[in-house]
Amino acid sequence: MKSIYLWIAPLYLLVGGLLLFPYVQKEFVNRNLTAVANIESSSLFIKGIPYRITIPRLQIDLSIENGNYLEESWTTAKEKALFATKSFLPNNLEGNTIIYGHNTNDVFRPTDRLIKGDRVLLYTDNGIFEYEFTNSELVKPTDTSIFNYQGSPRLTLITCSGLTNDKRRLMYFEFYGVTKK
Repeated sequence: MKSIYLWIAPLYLLVGGLLLFPYVQKEFVNRNLTAVANIESSSLFIKGIPYRITIPRLQIDLSIENGNYLEESWTTAKEKALFATKSFLPNNLEGNTIIYGHNTNDVFRPTDRLIKGDRVLLYTDNGIFEYEFTNSELVKPTDTSIFNYQGSPRLTLITCSGLTNDKRRLMYFEFYGVTKK
């Protein structure tokens, strides 16, 4: 009789554990979602919708509209910068905010004179985000890997480059700080 209990007790525990697992998993997920929601609603997490960008040293001061990237095509504006809505909103926790514009004197051509340490101010409806230039690279127009970035917050500016504008110049800026409204 004792040996039957030795066989049945673990079986009951196993079945009970399997039946309870979905409930325990759901509770764990709910607690994590609540924690993330609390972070986002707290004063620790700051994000905003961009409407203006300045690069003081280069005397760039542009308004920003929403832009989109669909199947190798970017929406454009003649004398404005655009926020790639597929990217992260400017924030102080994570992700890549992408702003792009034409390689003209009125938009982003002066960025070819960026030097390490130059500052960018990104004005949003919830504060001013400040970034510091680190480096740039040239990529093919079909390279969309910037949308896959995961990590600390950063800003990427994009414009055309090359003799026939056949490349894209990506300019990377590290998050420096935010002044909340």
